[in-house]
Amino acid sequence: MTIFAQPSTSHAPASPAPALAVSLDGPAFWLMIAALAGLSLPLRQAGLTPDVSWLLDMCRRMLAGETAYVDIFETTPPIPTLLYMPGAMIAGATGIGAGAAVYATCYVAVLLALYVSDRILPRMLDGAGSSRLVIMTPAAFILFFLCNDAFAQREYLAAAFALPAACVFIRHSETGDWPPLGAVAAAALLAGLAAAIKPPLFMAPGLALALYYFWKERNIVFLWRSGLIAAGVVFVALTALSLLAFPAYLDGVTHLMSDIYVPLRSSPLIGLTSKEFIAVAACIAIALAFNAMRKPSPAIAIFCVMAVSFTAIYFIQGKYFPYHLYPASFFGGLALVGAVASALRPRPDETASSRRAFSVALALMLPAMAWPTYAAYDDNRPRMHDLGWAENLHQPTALAISTNISISFPLAQDIGAVWKDRIHSQWIVLYAREGLKKKHFSAEQKAIFQSYYDAEIDRILNRIIAQKPDIIIRSLPDKDLYNELLKRDPQLLDAYKPVAREGVIEILKRR
Repeated sequence: MTIFAQPSTSHAPASPAPALAVSLDGPAFWLMIAALAGLSLPLRQAGLTPDVSWLLDMCRRMLAGETAYVDIFETTPPIPTLLYMPGAMIAGATGIGAGAAVYATCYVAVLLALYVSDRILPRMLDGAGSSRLVIMTPAAFILFFLCNDAFAQREYLAAAFALPAACVFIRHSETGDWPPLGAVAAAALLAGLAAAIKPPLFMAPGLALALYYFWKERNIVFLWRSGLIAAGVVFVALTALSLLAFPAYLDGVTHLMSDIYVPLRSSPLIGLTSKEFIAVAACIAIALAFNAMRKPSPAIAIFCVMAVSFTAIYFIQGKYFPYHLYPASFFGGLALVGAVASALRPRPDETASSRRAFSVALALMLPAMAWPTYAAYDDNRPRMHDLGWAENLHQPTALAISTNISISFPLAQDIGAVWKDRIHSQWIVLYAREGLKKKHFSAEQKAIFQSYYDAEIDRILNRIIAQKPDIIIRSLPDKDLYNELLKRDPQLLDAYKPVAREGVIEILKRR
């Protein structure tokens, strides 16, 4: 059986393909995709983002024999944590840098998702042109270039893995044919993995696609033919097996999540005014505006459905970290490019001059939208540029007095320090403290916040006393945390002296 049959072109428009589309046939297209991937490598020079570096270190410590969610504590469920296990294993087996190994596996995963999507799509899209030009090339550009610090994040990988499932529906809408069984299976496997990255929230795009297609088709046969049912089975199986393999997640982390993580929500106004949301909303609005007087093409409609569903997830979480919205940005960008491609198709009633002016305006609009999208995914994390204080330190042990992962753990990784804590920062203190300030919580809920606050303060105090780390990375804005530790033990840091300070970071070194 042929796993990936050549996409059907029996329903393609009769008009000849543009010359650029012809040049994308055969190996030339994949050489171009490979070139895009290669050209994006300099953008990775800043290193792993704090979240990815922590999950990678978690995997490495698991390989060294530590127990996940006991010796190492993280709110992320097992499946998204294990996304970084291949990179950790490759680094351990080959000796190459763990960050480079993670980046390599991420590039391979994205290229695999692009390959599956390309094999599913018809070569020509009605009213838009070559699918490789209108969908695949923009998808590669957005994934490789318009990601900034979202690259390799869990949400980033979920966006790439969800693309083939969207392409299954685009193909059926365009040609009336479902892809071959092997292609549907591959798309379903990737879609199930995408949903398992953040259960159950990342089921929403699949449910949104199902509702959209049920409204369109008025039957449920598509649930089997499209692979959505299979994707759901993969999601349930992966999630269940991972929780069986790591039962400690259900024993401790879920209580912490329900007690302080989930109840603490930022105001939706923060999300509405964020750069990433404005960029996504503009992409969707412009794409729909181009099709206000006519029915949107299948690709535009499906990409808008995906973008809106991922945007809804962003607001449901109530945690407005930029990278959370990257999947919506990805599909919103594809919808915008599709709308521009449709608008650029020549029409009989247009003059050459009006067409030229319109084309120039659209050509300028795309980079104008691309820049804020790229800029939105910069986490602006604090960095120490002068590391002279660490030159004579060889694998020092390190701990943090910080509620912000971006300040402490990445810096420890930069100097090759051995982390001596089960968590990257005292974020529990931050959440509990914020909960105590909120007026709408009951006395019982505030008592829970207070218990977590006191327990975490005592835990880090005892950790510093027991581990006697060589260096302590202190976040200067976290004065309350610092003062609370000294209030409980005034001699706690007598054995340490400040050796460096830059921006919001101070380094305390053991005398």
